[in-house]
Amino acid sequence: MRVVVFGPDAPASRRIPSAGVEGDPPTLPPGTRVQVIPDPVYLLPGERQDLRVLGLLPDRTALEGIPVRWSSTDPRIAGVDNGGAVVGRNQGHGAIIASVNAAAADTVSVVVRDADFRLTGPRLVLALEAFDTATVVVPSQGNRRLLDGLNWRVADPSMARVGPTGTVQALRPGTTELVVQGFLREQRIPLVVHRPVSHLTLVPSPGPEPLVVPLMGTRPIHVAASSVDSTPVPEAELRWEVGDPAIVTFDAESGIVHGRREGITSLTLRADGFDPIAWAIRVEPTPLLMDPVKLVIEPSRKDTLSASFIDLAGVPIGPAAALTWTSSAPNVVRVDSTGVVTGLQEGRATIQARTSWGDAVSSEVHVVADLLLVIDRGKAGSGIVQVRSHDPSRMTQVLRDGARNRDPVFAPDRSTIAFASDRSGDFDIYVMDTDGASSRALTATPGDQTHPSWTPDGRYLVFADQRTGQSHIAITTITPPTIRALASAPSGVRFSRPAVSPDGTTIAFLASQSTQTDVAVIDRMGGPVRIVARNVSPQAGPVFQPSGELLYARWAADESRGGIFRLDLHTGESTVIHSVTQPPTSLAVSRDGTRLAYVSSARLWHISFKKGDAAQLALPLFERVTDPSF
Repeated sequence: MRVVVFGPDAPASRRIPSAGVEGDPPTLPPGTRVQVIPDPVYLLPGERQDLRVLGLLPDRTALEGIPVRWSSTDPRIAGVDNGGAVVGRNQGHGAIIASVNAAAADTVSVVVRDADFRLTGPRLVLALEAFDTATVVVPSQGNRRLLDGLNWRVADPSMARVGPTGTVQALRPGTTELVVQGFLREQRIPLVVHRPVSHLTLVPSPGPEPLVVPLMGTRPIHVAASSVDSTPVPEAELRWEVGDPAIVTFDAESGIVHGRREGITSLTLRADGFDPIAWAIRVEPTPLLMDPVKLVIEPSRKDTLSASFIDLAGVPIGPAAALTWTSSAPNVVRVDSTGVVTGLQEGRATIQARTSWGDAVSSEVHVVADLLLVIDRGKAGSGIVQVRSHDPSRMTQVLRDGARNRDPVFAPDRSTIAFASDRSGDFDIYVMDTDGASSRALTATPGDQTHPSWTPDGRYLVFADQRTGQSHIAITTITPPTIRALASAPSGVRFSRPAVSPDGTTIAFLASQSTQTDVAVIDRMGGPVRIVARNVSPQAGPVFQPSGELLYARWAADESRGGIFRLDLHTGESTVIHSVTQPPTSLAVSRDGTRLAYVSSARLWHISFKKGDAAQLALPLFERVTDPSF
């Protein structure tokens, strides 16, 4: 008998003397317990498995090679030979008995059951000339390893070869399949052979200082494997180990480190042919950054705010998680636990994201309707309102201060409104928040400045400047306002109602004389004034579509008919798109270019370019309306 010692506290190996004369059965030391392993035994029908016998002594010494006699309680279920090899024959439950000196020493149960097997892992990846062994398990039997009764092959033998135990050697780069058959079943997994990896690119690379991962946040680690000629080897097998999973976890597929609690641990990368590469990881609270800090949405629309952790230089590290989101005005803006905001009604709200340790960041969310209008109340002044074009019964007052306020227009990001007002005497250009707050003047020169139009980047306003004795198209910065003229009208000509093209390069406007009004254009960077359409309506300024085409209105001299026209500035071709029976004024195109709004006889009309029909919007007011703007 051979003595095997288990465990660090077991006594040293020693020889156990045999008892009796030659030919007698061996005598086990007193207190020996015979144990057969494994117990229980699971088998597929037709599967073979070797049993092992140990003699366990009271001092934890184990004896191997004990002569036993084997028998099966039901040979129809499972049979056993003299060497302890068990074979499953038919499905059912049985038992195998190990006898020593004609006495039963141990009994193990045997379960024979038909079941599916599978190859572990989604694929097998090998470097050229490398070896690895595929493993087959039976999931319904505790994922036990299946060793017997299997036949292995590679779909493309020129790419790899496989031995009878599932050991695979890679022969040439490429992709094929590893196939295992047995017990009337077949399983396949992809087999990938890649070029040898000569170097790894690590971002960030390990350094003397720990890599900071935000508490309850994430940070990416990118690893790229390359061959000797710098060809990427994305199939290379990379193995990762986390020192303390209570501090961080790591998603190998995405390369994302998740900070779970404060502390320092390690993340180790192992790749064949390379020494282990380790990052020291420190998880700690870091500052927050909200994106965007200002958001504009329409009622019933949704958008998403995101919060990121940043380093001391303000560079984002990764998205923040486990935040508490709140709204200062939940009747205006609702926010869920992931930062998704929903506009409920016109107004503004501050959305705050707070960490569990008290740090917080916020975003200002404005809920605005899609259309601005001016309500003309005569001597009582004119006010600015927001209207939902799909539901004109919902109207929200923005500004009503007794002055004549006109020409409102949203900034490109819809967070600011520019308008003209005579609150200081002459008309000047102002900007304000979408709810009418924080109003300030951009112009304060003699004469009227009206009809502001934003450049696409939101940095400038183009407007009509009617100074004493001369008319101009001018432009101003926003903060601080700095005004300069873009074009000056000749004597007897008035420039008005400018519009900036979607690409910001062209400005269209009206050029009016005593007998007629034309549409003119200039290049924003300078150049001559060009007339592109003659005899147009003096009350409706030109507007651009998102495609760059220009819309303008024309009314017949006999005041019997008119229409709205589309002008291609490249070809000069002009086409009527809508006929009207009353003079149109104040054209406005929706931001998506699908709709047109205009005023006629102090009433607001709405056209769908797709349908081609016009409908009057029934506003809940009896005052005169003008100056629509999307």
